[in-house]
Amino acid sequence: MKTVIRIIVWIAYAVYAFYVLQKQIPEHGLFTIIFWIPAVVIGGAAIFALFNNMRDDEK
Repeated sequence: MKTVIRIIVWIAYAVYAFYVLQKQIPEHGLFTIIFWIPAVVIGGAAIFALFNNMRDDEK
C-alpha cells in the first residue's frame, strides 16, 4: 500500500512541476529557469528523502 502512495505522490509531483514550468516559462522567461527548476529539483529530493526515511523506519 505504501508503494502505491509513493507512486501517486511522485506522479502528482511530476504533473504539478511540469504544469507550473509550462505555464511560467513563457510568462517570466529566464527568471523561471533560474529559480523554478532548482526548486523542482529540491522538492523532488525532499520527497525522496522523506520516502527513504519511511523505508528505513519499516526495517
